[in-house]
Amino acid sequence: MAWTAPASFSVGEIVTATKLNTHVRDNMLAMAPVSHTSITSYVTISGTATSYSTATAILAGETLDYDARPILVEFYTPKLSLNSAGLNLYVGLFDSTTHVATLAHHQGSSNVDADACYAAHRFTPTAASHTYNIRAWGDATHVVWAGTGAGAGALAPAFLRIRYDEF
Repeated sequence: MAWTAPASFSVGEIVTATKLNTHVRDNMLAMAPVSHTSITSYVTISGTATSYSTATAILAGETLDYDARPILVEFYTPKLSLNSAGLNLYVGLFDSTTHVATLAHHQGSSNVDADACYAAHRFTPTAASHTYNIRAWGDATHVVWAGTGAGAGALAPAFLRIRYDEF
């Protein structure tokens, strides 16, 4: 469903269900996430996952049919841990096993470096079925953290969210 420029209504105009559906309901649906998946426990990136071709799976998205409109893919984790200064951790977007884009690169600056990570990538997929997912790789053992978000001090879930982005 495509975004429609909202209508301008005038005083005294009778607003019909068709106009409301087109300019309010359909536009709200156009902005809604197409897919949202999350994890609530950490994933260890093994020291053998040293390139995108050997990356460790973090979040698996749904297999969906896209229609060649721009999408925004968002990834969030409350904490990435690198186990030593100078080491690297990469987070990538994949379509099944094909590397689409490197979303983030973290380099450790202390013995144990931990930061939240939010990354987004806007692009237009082909009109076909795609299974977008998040994977990570690095030059040592690292951790992508996630939690339930329930209770004081609990980490939030990590997530992969995809929505159409036609604005």
